[in-house]
Amino acid sequence: MAILQTKQPVKSKLEQNRLINCITDKTFSISDSNSGETFSLDVSFKGANSRWRNWGREYLIQWANGYTDSKLQTLSARKSTIEMKRNQIAKLITWATINKPDASLASWSEEDVFNLLKDIVFNNIQTPERKLLDSSLQFIGKDTLLKTAWHISNSGNLYRKGLLSDGYLGPSNFESILSEFEHDLTLLECDFKEWIKGGSYDSVPLEVASLLLLEAMNTIHSDEAKAVRAYFSVQRSALKLFPESVFKKGNTIFNQVVSGKAVNKQFIQAAKRIENFLEAVQAQFKSLKGSKDFDPVDFVINLGGHKQLNNKVKEIYDACKIIFFCLTGIRVHEMKQTDSQDYYKDDDGVWRFKTKEDKTQQGTKQLRAIGGLAAEAADILCDVSYITKHDRKDGQSTYLFGYYTAMKTHFGADEKRVVHDGAGVSRENFRDRLIIFFNKVVDKFGDTVLDEYRGIYPHAFRHSFVDFVLRRFDGNIHEAIRNHFRHCINGEFTNTYTDSKAQDQIEFAAQQKYMAELVFEMVGEHSQDFTGPIALFIQREVSKFEFVTEEDIGAYINELKTDLLHVVPHEYGYCLVLKSRQHLAKCLDKKTGIAKVLNGCFELCSGCPNSLHNKASHKENIIRNVISHESFLEKFPIKNTPQSEVSKKVVQNGNKILAEMEN
Repeated sequence: MAILQTKQPVKSKLEQNRLINCITDKTFSISDSNSGETFSLDVSFKGANSRWRNWGREYLIQWANGYTDSKLQTLSARKSTIEMKRNQIAKLITWATINKPDASLASWSEEDVFNLLKDIVFNNIQTPERKLLDSSLQFIGKDTLLKTAWHISNSGNLYRKGLLSDGYLGPSNFESILSEFEHDLTLLECDFKEWIKGGSYDSVPLEVASLLLLEAMNTIHSDEAKAVRAYFSVQRSALKLFPESVFKKGNTIFNQVVSGKAVNKQFIQAAKRIENFLEAVQAQFKSLKGSKDFDPVDFVINLGGHKQLNNKVKEIYDACKIIFFCLTGIRVHEMKQTDSQDYYKDDDGVWRFKTKEDKTQQGTKQLRAIGGLAAEAADILCDVSYITKHDRKDGQSTYLFGYYTAMKTHFGADEKRVVHDGAGVSRENFRDRLIIFFNKVVDKFGDTVLDEYRGIYPHAFRHSFVDFVLRRFDGNIHEAIRNHFRHCINGEFTNTYTDSKAQDQIEFAAQQKYMAELVFEMVGEHSQDFTGPIALFIQREVSKFEFVTEEDIGAYINELKTDLLHVVPHEYGYCLVLKSRQHLAKCLDKKTGIAKVLNGCFELCSGCPNSLHNKASHKENIIRNVISHESFLEKFPIKNTPQSEVSKKVVQNGNKILAEMEN
């Protein structure tokens, strides 16, 4: 008897030869022009009608310079760039669907364009991917507006060349329209003159960045954050419970177990699972050093529901982002694409990340080092998730800054193929959440604290990072921040994000600013707290003014700024090198005449004419250095060796500095 076989479906020739990247497709398959890797681009454009969806896909194909192979319909573009363009197009066609559903772009009037630009400026366009209720932005920047509006004028160029089925044919000098928005922007407390200038943003003032950073640290170290981490940790284990049973109200078995009530015998096994879950949450909370008088279970189940839990998750993520902004100098687009799999922990406690640095490194993965609070924040970002984000056995990728807390999508999903797109990794989301965190700090501490500062942007923290690096040994900086930088202070960590020409300019400007602050303190009421040859030199120069006024000192400081080469902070003092005094440096390379300031150490710097010390910031470390060398001299059996002579000199110089601090 013949064995009957189930008839297998046979792919038709049409299916086998189906073209990719058609204007009716919901996703495009694109080759990254940098890495060569193939990625999928979501072009479903759910907020638009079919007419505008197809136009949006057609436009993106032409924006990418058309198909690289017309027969195969392949596309090539830089991943991060085309994703950004896709988001901009989504805004335009969502607006067009609502306001001009059937009208061609060629028929749009100047008034139509004005209304579109106005809705973009005031952030009135809601797409399915971006809910306005979750956004705190009342208006967007001029540059962002013009980058989005550019596609309107570009559509006309493509339409005239016959490359696009429809395009705008009216005037495209959109910048001339912007003055019409001045009144409404001013009502929103926007400095219109600054807004119209556009461009990059100044650094976040140090006092503002410090306040945000301290609030972020308080957030991640709070018992509430530890309770959330404990909950998700157990939910990734074999002891997990379906979230709806945890948050469901009413007389459930869960509530009976929590309240200690008797449970019907037929539910004993279920009750035991719940007990194990609760014990595991308590144990995990304890391992995170949560307070003994704080009940993590009580906190989690009384949040009110899974939506409220997710709101708490967002608060924790916001705090972690602030820590990364302040203490790593990382760019937003690097944060967006940082893969949770792309880091490992060294024996010295430093975490090393690989990120695709599209802007300056042609898309190749660069190794980045972080330590201290930033490494702790990375841990927390991985902890607060229903799926395993780091060190996955199946090798699947996850975004470090992506949310994986959607109950239906991610709970219990580690055993299968997981959708790892991750919510919350758009540039807009980073900006929105920063504003939300900032406003929360304003509400907590009052308007008077931050009254003069409102225009906060993620990129501005890249400038502020240098301020923290310069002040990492300053006695006025919070101890937690100083401890953070001590994890990896010898070059790599503090220089990792200061390797471009633009960053060099930022760094030098910060050095000039910091030097000015130090000089004012050297000749002000705290002048006695500063000792050392360069401090004495500056104090003598200032004393030459017959009448010392702030204006006099300001003019002298401007001269010093012109003469400045380096301000390098150390645990034991500052190296302040002026061009006119570089030849005095102990680290001078005699062949080149250049001071090698990165070679600085207490043994070399303690006797250098370009050194200065601050009592509050450096006294303890100088004492430690002196004691260390005294101990070496006491225990070292062979006297009058080169090593012992160095130690003798260090002890002599150190005691001299300490004596000056007490005079």
